[in-house]
Amino acid sequence: MHATLEWSYALLTEPEQAMWRRASIFADSFDLDAAEAVCSGAGITADAVFGLIDGLIAKSVLICEPDRVPARYRMLDTVREFGEAKRRSEHETWLARRHRDWYAGVAGQQGLGSEQVAWFDRLHADHANLRAALDFCVAHRDEAHIGLKMACDLWLYWGSRGHLTEGRRCVDALLAAASGDRPLRARGLWVAGYLGLIQGDPNFAVPVLEAGPVAR
Repeated sequence: MHATLEWSYALLTEPEQAMWRRASIFADSFDLDAAEAVCSGAGITADAVFGLIDGLIAKSVLICEPDRVPARYRMLDTVREFGEAKRRSEHETWLARRHRDWYAGVAGQQGLGSEQVAWFDRLHADHANLRAALDFCVAHRDEAHIGLKMACDLWLYWGSRGHLTEGRRCVDALLAAASGDRPLRARGLWVAGYLGLIQGDPNFAVPVLEAGPVAR
């Protein structure tokens, strides 16, 4: 399989090869807006992204899911893992930060009423990418404060869509990794306590909620 992927990769143009590497940063499916924001730069303009995606679909590197609105794109796991290995060999570590920044923005777009339902649906579609972005922040302590804000922005999603355990685990890990920014830590403690409370764990939730104001 690896030899076949190497052969396919060698047949691509350099921009197509770069797009394969960069698109491998997505943990699951993604839409065009995400691809343009994350994968452009360093020789690829945002306007060129759609054409490169179209070319990779024609060459069976990417799969289009046209029945979803907006259309989404994904890779088979083996194809994504090959692109990830190539990306690491090219030292394109900046992509992980751009990926995180995009999904941090998505997390912060909470709406009201019917807009909130649409926001929940979008987060659900991008759940794997949100998790990857948060994992990046946990793994890099200098990014933890950004991850903690992102995790806090998702508080209503964690609770409303049944991701209480994952939300608590994520917030706890980022609270442990983040330093300074007392108002943000207080918010993180409130979110952790809220999730624990609706999960039916008052022994955890009450002390954490009480600690929130002190953290300010």
